[in-house]
Amino acid sequence: MSPTFDLAVFSGQHALHAVDAAGALRWRVRHACWGSPCSSFHDSYEEYAGIDGHRHPDWGSCRISADGSTVWAHVRTPLPDDVEPKPDEEWLVLDTLDGRVLGRASTDNAAAGSHHVPHPDPGQMGLSVGEGQDGVPLRWGRWDVPDSPSTASRMTTAASSTSALAGRSSSPSPTSRANWRSTAFPTVL
Repeated sequence: MSPTFDLAVFSGQHALHAVDAAGALRWRVRHACWGSPCSSFHDSYEEYAGIDGHRHPDWGSCRISADGSTVWAHVRTPLPDDVEPKPDEEWLVLDTLDGRVLGRASTDNAAAGSHHVPHPDPGQMGLSVGEGQDGVPLRWGRWDVPDSPSTASRMTTAASSTSALAGRSSSPSPTSRANWRSTAFPTVL
């Protein structure tokens, strides 16, 4: 739910849906299905109703930023327009106005489910990813839109089984001119 209650975004098995205060669909972003081992781009429930792998699927989550300008979403990929489709889980930052993907980064997880942890700074968000017996790592992301035309992207992560941090550079979205960083905090068992 946005801070002004004019938009709600829902994370579904095969798409994110943004609905305005009147209940009308504002936008939809399709992603690979969370059903196991499916990675199809479904249009409706009828396509997978009654199929065992879809009865108790894994799931992602989403959250609108504190100022309502962006949506942070944990989804299964690929997305329908990906040039080089690769099954993965990614953390997306989307524009609330039209659902356009502003930035994306792999979470390096195998989620059973996830939950977003809000922050009062609209450029920050936490992501808790449940991995069953492997723990619940927490990712912390920061989305900065600098004045310069830099297209650098940086993601810092730690595996859930270690306490060491590792950094790597990754290509930003072709439409992005922002800096994308994510930090993973290891699971303490």
